[in-house]
Amino acid sequence: MYRNEFTAKIGFTRVLDRTCKQCGGLYSSNEKSHCPKCGQPVTIPTRQADDGPQAYCFTEVTLYPLMRQEMKDRHAKRTVAAKGMLYVIRMILWGHYDKERNIVLPDKRSQYMVPTRTIRVLFNNPPTLIPYTAKDGSQRVEMKFTFDGHNGDQVEFLDAKQEMAVETAEADTAIANVASKTAAPTPDPAVLQQQMAAILATFQTAGLMIPTPNHTDSGVDKEDYSPSDEAMAQEVTTDPFV
Repeated sequence: MYRNEFTAKIGFTRVLDRTCKQCGGLYSSNEKSHCPKCGQPVTIPTRQADDGPQAYCFTEVTLYPLMRQEMKDRHAKRTVAAKGMLYVIRMILWGHYDKERNIVLPDKRSQYMVPTRTIRVLFNNPPTLIPYTAKDGSQRVEMKFTFDGHNGDQVEFLDAKQEMAVETAEADTAIANVASKTAAPTPDPAVLQQQMAAILATFQTAGLMIPTPNHTDSGVDKEDYSPSDEAMAQEVTTDPFV
């Protein structure tokens, strides 16, 4: 089963409800009244249906998946090394056609798709990949997902508490990664053995007694020694009323 799930910030949203019949471009009525290429007035786009021309519109939402900066940098570095192209993710929400009034209305969720808001989306259909040239002249790819609720696609608007939970999880992962990189390495037993041999050799050269594991100056074996005995002796000798 094909599945893509993102927790992402909304970059920007546009309701594309106008087109230029001559150039074929799609625009928002809130931004353009005339085609920027030929200067002709833009009109409501239509498509051919069984009962004649039918108006349509759709909402285009740009998504920026939440990623740690470290992960973003690694991804960009790998992409450059592989001579690949960076990408942008967009979601398409088709509008609703009202046949009785012969009008088309944007998806009701469009009004809540505001910049910087965090949403969780699930797509069960693959994206359309569209190459394009960015403003800086670099070649990129647009990953366009068409939302299809009949196919099980989902969109969830996260509240402040849920968003904080996601960011906290990201931070915990970053801290764990740093801790794993900076943790002290496990000592090599062979190296420790060599170091111990060097220490013993130093003792012998200096004519000093080499301590044995089970011997103390008092003649008491360590295996028979109990810390509680020493504690009890200290308690008795330091009692001011004795």
